[in-house]
This record gives sequence, C-alpha cells and structure tokens, in this order.
Amino acid sequence: MGVDRIVAEANVAKTTLYRHFRSKDDLIAEVLERHHQLWLRDWLEPTTRERGDSPADRLLAIFDSLDEWFGDETFQGCLFINSLVETHDRSSPVRRASIKSIGDVYGFLERLSVEAAAPEPARLAHQIHLLVRGAIVAATEGRVNAVPEAREAARQLVERALPQT
Repeated sequence: MGVDRIVAEANVAKTTLYRHFRSKDDLIAEVLERHHQLWLRDWLEPTTRERGDSPADRLLAIFDSLDEWFGDETFQGCLFINSLVETHDRSSPVRRASIKSIGDVYGFLERLSVEAAAPEPARLAHQIHLLVRGAIVAATEGRVNAVPEAREAARQLVERALPQT
C-alpha cells in the first residue's frame, strides 16, 4: 500500500501523516506495536491462561487459542511473521518491531514454562515457540491439521520436560 492510498483512506493530509511518522516504515512499525498489544497482551495471553487449569496445561492451551484464531474468517497469517519475511532491510523499524513482537510470544511461553517448573524453561519455551510459528505458517498455507499436529508434538515435549504431568 502506497502513502497516497494511506493518506486517502485515513482522510488526512500528507503533512499530517509525516508530522506523526517520519516514514512509511515508522507508520508500519506503529501498526505492529498496536497489533502486538491487541493480539498478544489483550487476546492470546488471557485466552491461553483461561483455557489451562495448570501451568503445564497452559503450555498446551496456546494451541487451542491458535486454533480459534485460525478458524476466524479474517485469518491471513501472522502480521509479525509476514512483516518480518517481507522486510529485507536489517535496520528497518518494521523488522525490529516484528522481531520484538515474535520475541514477546517466546517470553510469554518462557513465563509459562517457569510457572510449570520446567527444569530448563528457556529450552522448553523455545521448542514450543518453534511449534507455534510452524503451526501459524502451516495454517496460512491452508493445512487444516496444523494445530493438532503441533499440539501433539508440544504435549510430548511437555511430558518429557515435566515428567510429573
């Protein structure tokens, strides 16, 4: 989407847009930050926590949350992953915002792993995060079994990491 279209759809002058954002990339980075708040903080984290009775259950409940998201008719993949893949400039604010948001999903999984008393919470969180990202890409491709397959792999990881569950 070009700046002219953004200005037209927002019904603002270019000078107003550039007064608030130095560049189109700065505007996109701000959109990513806002989406991060709405998607991760306001939806994914509370939804996942509500779905699991125990910390170990919550590590798997993230896949139930993803399943709900993938079933939404507006699902078009992950804005953070899509933006990262489309941004080739390593110094871009879009790239930085995408990586930060993806990293915050990992941080959430690491907190859940700590709460579950995983002996190596960072490792478990990283492994589940790989499954989450893979499920998102697979669902974007139209793979209907993305969630059950990723959830099963995560269950096995959790069982190995937390033998008492």
